[in-house]
Amino acid sequence: MDCATQAERVTQLYCGHLREIYQVGEALAAQGEEGVLLCLRQRAGEPVLSGELMTMMGLTTGRVANILRQMEKKGLIRRRQGEGDRRCVFVSLTEAGARRAEEKYREIAAANRRILEYLGETDSAELARLLERCLSFIGGRG
Repeated sequence: MDCATQAERVTQLYCGHLREIYQVGEALAAQGEEGVLLCLRQRAGEPVLSGELMTMMGLTTGRVANILRQMEKKGLIRRRQGEGDRRCVFVSLTEAGARRAEEKYREIAAANRRILEYLGETDSAELARLLERCLSFIGGRG
């Protein structure tokens, strides 16, 4: 089957199952505060520039600033200005933020595990391989 036919098939599957896809997406999605928590978790405790968070999440400066302000009020993150450049803001998780980030990570891992157990070992490995390839292409590395 050629790529155009496969694209049509994938599009039909997607459009025919939007509700189910959105349900899975909600279980796996991490936006706003949860997205920031997971981005910071990935850095293993190292402070991250707020501009990096903006790039990692694809959000505007204003949106990131609002999210960080709310998270700081909740005690999930701490912000500090750069020593040489006060425009640089470094963000790190507090203990409460690290716990919340770990909870969200485990929730996503459990949702993934349910899907992968259903698929079985062979199909799970293939899905992971294809996902890596797709993300490489989307990220401009393919």
